Amino acid sequence: MTALVVWLLVGAAIFQRILGISFADALYFCDITVLTLGFGDVTASTAVGRGIIWPYATIGIIMLGLVVGSIHQFAREVHYDNVIRKHIEHKRQSTFNRSVTLADMEDPLIVMREEKDRFDAMRAIQYDTMRFRRWNDLFISIVVFGIVWSCGAVVFWKLEDITYFEGLYFCFCSLLTIGYGDFTPQSNAGRPFFVMWSLIAIPTMTMLISQMSDTVVAGFKTSTETFANYFVMPQASTYKEFLGRVPFLMQYIQRHEEKKRLSHGFEVGTDIDDTVDPEDEPSQLIKAKQKPSSDRPKRTIEELAKDSNPSPYELAQQLAFAIRSATQDSRGGKRKRYSYEEWVEFTRLIQFTDPKFTPNNPDNNDAGLSIDKDEYGVLNWDWIGENSPLLAQQTEPEWVLDRLCESLIRFVSTLEQGRAAAEGEEPTLRKEQDLGIEEF
Repeated sequence: MTALVVWLLVGAAIFQRILGISFADALYFCDITVLTLGFGDVTASTAVGRGIIWPYATIGIIMLGLVVGSIHQFAREVHYDNVIRKHIEHKRQSTFNRSVTLADMEDPLIVMREEKDRFDAMRAIQYDTMRFRRWNDLFISIVVFGIVWSCGAVVFWKLEDITYFEGLYFCFCSLLTIGYGDFTPQSNAGRPFFVMWSLIAIPTMTMLISQMSDTVVAGFKTSTETFANYFVMPQASTYKEFLGRVPFLMQYIQRHEEKKRLSHGFEVGTDIDDTVDPEDEPSQLIKAKQKPSSDRPKRTIEELAKDSNPSPYELAQQLAFAIRSATQDSRGGKRKRYSYEEWVEFTRLIQFTDPKFTPNNPDNNDAGLSIDKDEYGVLNWDWIGENSPLLAQQTEPEWVLDRLCESLIRFVSTLEQGRAAAEGEEPTLRKEQDLGIEEF
């Protein structure tokens, strides 16, 4: 903002001398140039002035974009700290007070189902907060836009020889950078006020458009894509998903697919790519039949509850695979959110991570090598509690990846200590500092 103001003042001093106008008019000219309004009431009438416009306007517009972006980011951060966090905490505390725990049960399946209920409750709070944040931001932007628009019209109505309706019209055309030029500030007080008002109003309008793109425009885009999938470029998978919600239609579709597979000479239940023509070469059909699934198979709570503790080598392999999976998720374009079953698999692999462990404290010894967990391997945090990982500032893949890497380091440290103790040697690998890894 400081750089933009300095740029406007420097430009005003230059164009004052080149165009032979007052400093106030030159400042007004620089303002409508950088804001791309172009009313036409003040123009560069000399060849030198027109030549300077090229670099001056380009640099000024870039500065304006940086100012709008920084103001938008600052407003979002302040709004998140003062409004969104309080909303999350209110919803979380309300849900926590209504929750009932069955943690004294001895059945691991019942314990995990209870944990899943609390996990789903926290997920519901997240999605509710996401909608609240988008529409609340839009509402605040509309209110601020309305205040800037109406109050600006009142001032121009008093300073210029126009009606209040004409003031609203002029402010609206300025906010949208239309710049017809049929109404422009002419008074000695009107132009300086317009410079200050426009530097506030134009970023406000830009932020309103940005908020609309996250809510109204996003909803319209989703609706048009859904309409296109059904009527413009119909897709069989879309209709199957829609008709599959009706039980008897779903049974009919399954019977039809079974008959289709049998007619092609394949057993019912085999995984075959329907895009392959049955008249093609047999080798292509065999390749389609053996086509592997790109998605990792999802495990149920019942299967997870029956898991036994892995061996050290199995744990090392699982840690490596989990780190690779979390890395791919963190590098993806979309914000990944894990299911409860995926979280259970991850949390069982970070059993060597203790968030309360302080490596610089000599009294800890090796107490930080394992986190407190119950007999079923479920980590002792509450999904709707204050220590829930779903409330972390990091994305879920980033949070999981940090803990998995730390767990791998401490797992190797544990193996090294066991080997050294068996051979009567002094262990050489104990903490993250030994590997040059520091806590940030």
